[in-house]
Amino acid sequence: MVAGIIFAILLFGFLIISHELGHFLAAKAAGVEVTDFSVGMGPVLFSKKIKTTRYCLRLLPIGGSCSMYGEDEEIDKPGSFYHAKPLARLGILAAGAGMNILTAVLAGVVLCFLAGVDRPVVSDVEEGHPAAAVLEEGDRITRINDVSISCGKDLTMCTLSGMPETVSVTYVRDGVSHTDTYETTVSSLLLGFSYQTAGSAELTAVTEGGAMAEAGFLPGDVIVSVDGHAMENGAAVHDWFTDHPLSEGTAVDVVCERDGIEISASVMPRMTENTSFGFSMQRQDDAGFLSYIAGGVSEAVWWVKSVFVSLQMLFIGDAGISDLTGPVGITSTVAETVSSGYDLREKALSGLMITVMLGANLGVMNLLPIPALDGGRIVFTLIEMIRRKPVPRQIEAVIHAVGMIVLLGLIFVVFVQDSLRLMG
Repeated sequence: MVAGIIFAILLFGFLIISHELGHFLAAKAAGVEVTDFSVGMGPVLFSKKIKTTRYCLRLLPIGGSCSMYGEDEEIDKPGSFYHAKPLARLGILAAGAGMNILTAVLAGVVLCFLAGVDRPVVSDVEEGHPAAAVLEEGDRITRINDVSISCGKDLTMCTLSGMPETVSVTYVRDGVSHTDTYETTVSSLLLGFSYQTAGSAELTAVTEGGAMAEAGFLPGDVIVSVDGHAMENGAAVHDWFTDHPLSEGTAVDVVCERDGIEISASVMPRMTENTSFGFSMQRQDDAGFLSYIAGGVSEAVWWVKSVFVSLQMLFIGDAGISDLTGPVGITSTVAETVSSGYDLREKALSGLMITVMLGANLGVMNLLPIPALDGGRIVFTLIEMIRRKPVPRQIEAVIHAVGMIVLLGLIFVVFVQDSLRLMG
């Protein structure tokens, strides 16, 4: 867990440095003087001035900074921030977020190379489920109800308002597109849990009142063996249950690891009415180099899209401040996720997935038109371009100051929320 927390802190620091590096490179390209570029925060360990820029290595690896000449003052001299043309300033302001999204794409490319591309291709259809009369292994899903499907993760977008009782699925088989409808409710033998198939077989949910819950298993536990057979990862668990369907009256011996301690139980499957899509999709590892690049872009785009969906839910009231998570909560989640990896490879995959998610999130959030953020400053620059004269700098500074106060207040509320969650 300690190693996970250290990784989370370093990851945050890396993403902040990459953000500031985007501003730095864009400023240099636009002829804006960068007075200070720092890696880390706190006391200076080492510094060197090259031309007009002082480069610093600081003690705490939790971020970085890029200071430009005249950035926070009304200075209109050659080399100052406000002396640059509005379009150049626009590029400088957007470059930080752009670098975060580029980081997400690169992490996504490496993820696809190591774990496979997240294609919306059916890998397995649940026997006895209504979906079995419609779908086959190898079908490529393109739409479910009114949601376009471009990758496996898009399935989560179909259940934001709960699992639909009826599914209209469009899929491609042998080059021909088909659309069929089926019910998602079915009675079947279940142990009452779900798990991640990419990476370690970590339990993502345990059904309340279900067989696994009554046996004492919890979300976050990692399956290490089933019926005496070692499970190296989630894919192995999936393959095991595909080859060994549950049987009524026959218990399954499950061993999970929790905080380094193994927990075992004999779990009796129960006939349960549940709703599901009735099929699963797995990453495809037979792709070429260009497919890995396209897959990396797709990974980042999906997380960008998910940020906008989350913001829409906040706006229409489907989510509230209580659903927000700040640095404390994210650090805890990252630490738990990375620490739960079964081996070094699984930990690396988890780390890459989190890097894609956080990189895309940080990029989008910084571009929101909120005072004090890059997006807020972009708005003022766009107004200047339209009016052909800037908003008075003093007025802009006051608006950014008020925005910063509001943001700090929100961060404090979320910090308290995350801390209370962690404590209990």
